[in-house]
Amino acid sequence: EYSGYDFQNIFQLVCFGTQEKEKWMPVPDYQTFMGPTLELSQTEQKYSQAVQKIGDLFNLTKKDRNETTGRGTNLLDNRVGWALTYLVKAELVG
Repeated sequence: EYSGYDFQNIFQLVCFGTQEKEKWMPVPDYQTFMGPTLELSQTEQKYSQAVQKIGDLFNLTKKDRNETTGRGTNLLDNRVGWALTYLVKAELVG
């Protein structure tokens, strides 16, 4: 848990060097999604809601959110899924 810290502001500072949310970035790799996925796994919400919140956190556009992998699956969902998979394998998420 990030007790006492505003995770979104810290994320903005680390990734962009600013707290401005207007900056654009492509869909990050699954490793980048591991922190937010771990944090969201501590709450009782549906996976689809967590994917949506992660997309919001990373300021992903509708186009980014609809991007697909070479096999036709949703890229954002795929990468959050891999982040969750490795967190489960590390026994950080039940």
